[in-house]
Amino acid sequence: VSQSRYNSKPDKPMSIVFFASNSEVNLKTLHRLSKRHPKLISVDLVVTDRGKIGAIDYANKYAIPVITQDFSKMCGNFKKVNADPAKFRKYTECAIKFHNTILRKIKAFEKKRGHKFDLVVLSYYRWIHGDLLKYFSSRMINQHPADLSVFEKDGVTRKYIGIDPAYLSLRDGKTKTRTSTILVRGGHDAGEILCQGPWSEYKGPQPATIKSAADHERRQERVSDIPALEFAVKAIAKGDFAISDIKYKDGAHALYYKGKRLPYKGVDLSD
Repeated sequence: VSQSRYNSKPDKPMSIVFFASNSEVNLKTLHRLSKRHPKLISVDLVVTDRGKIGAIDYANKYAIPVITQDFSKMCGNFKKVNADPAKFRKYTECAIKFHNTILRKIKAFEKKRGHKFDLVVLSYYRWIHGDLLKYFSSRMINQHPADLSVFEKDGVTRKYIGIDPAYLSLRDGKTKTRTSTILVRGGHDAGEILCQGPWSEYKGPQPATIKSAADHERRQERVSDIPALEFAVKAIAKGDFAISDIKYKDGAHALYYKGKRLPYKGVDLSD
């Protein structure tokens, strides 16, 4: 068993950079957590891929520094290029350049203040490529609004990945969904599952619509997303997680929590 890249420091809180694309819900969750545990966690920078969003307003209100760079203006819209291989390739190359630029700004911020960030927390619409992903290897987590321990029939491919996974789950007849908190790796939603939040019961119409799924996902933020994020960040800050060399069929590593090997789905917060 090898320890994760972050080891707790008794004299210094874990320093977090938060990536946001829209609302301030998860940023607010982390910031409030840091106020309850100031010796354990500190939210020190917010990065956004667009301007005029709730996360920026929240960061400004509490004097958290912000780096903002307009992804759409620089690289365009994914939906408009996805069907054209040549355009999609250029889009991907641009996304790598975009995030490499973000990394340079983060490194400049680190140099100016004299120490590095320990963890990246994503509430972010972009797939991160390139040097940014490498720089924060095993030190970047994401909240995914679906159960990532469910596989396709091949038993290897995760089923509910990508865009609108909660809707896909409900469309398949699921009556409840939950948030999976994962380490970010190369590939779509392919990282190890640290934990899964409590189940959120679906109370909308059957079959589910995109609107009813979106309403459900907003409720899921309170029921599952927030508890999962708080648990994962606190556990990482305490050094409770470790990554083993053992791999599952899909390439994900087995994780340990407080010295005990976890099942594939990580820590189950509904228990």
